[in-house]
Formats: sequence, structure tokens, C-alpha cells
Amino acid sequence: MTMAIERPHRQYGSAIFVKIDSVIEATAKTEVNNIEILTVEFSRAMVTSVYKPPDADFTFTNPLPNPHNKAQIIIGDFNSHSNQWGYSETNPDGEAVEEWMDANQLSLIHD
Repeated sequence: MTMAIERPHRQYGSAIFVKIDSVIEATAKTEVNNIEILTVEFSRAMVTSVYKPPDADFTFTNPLPNPHNKAQIIIGDFNSHSNQWGYSETNPDGEAVEEWMDANQLSLIHD
């Protein structure tokens, strides 16, 4: 594996690793409201990693446009609570994640 992109941080950081022979078309990151969003674009898909610290309000700013409507996989730690993923109550960040999912026609897969 080789590191495609990283966002170092003194407490927490994010990185996306890919197979050594992967062909990467682009990488990008955003840091809005201390939320780390990293994206790696391949020929047929985009992989995005999100980390939202517990004290930050959820927002999502896509670092790369997706004009060709490639498959986009978004993984992350949203530090949000929702009945949809097993919590007894939904907090404001959970509501924001749910609204973002609905607005972007995303499906939540969680464990």
C-alpha cells in the first residue's frame, strides 16, 4: 500500500492508502470547520474519507467535482447520533447527516 493523500494533525489525522499499482487521477482535501475530507479519484470511482471531531458541527464540502457521475464511496467517522444507526436519540449532527444523505441520495451502511 502507498499513501495517496493525508491530512496530518497533532491529535488526529486522516489518510487514504491505495494499492501500489493504482492509477490515481486526482486527490483533494478540504478542511471546513475542522472537518477533514479527503478524496481520491480513480478512473471509474471516487473514494472520500470524512472525519468530524465531536465538537464540530457537521458540514460536507466535496473537495472534487464529479461531472462524470462516477461511483462515489464516502466513509468516515461523523461523531453523530441517529436512530437510523442504533442510538436511542438523534442529535443535531445526526439530523444534519441524515439530511445530507437524503439530499445526495446516499445509502448508509454501518456496523
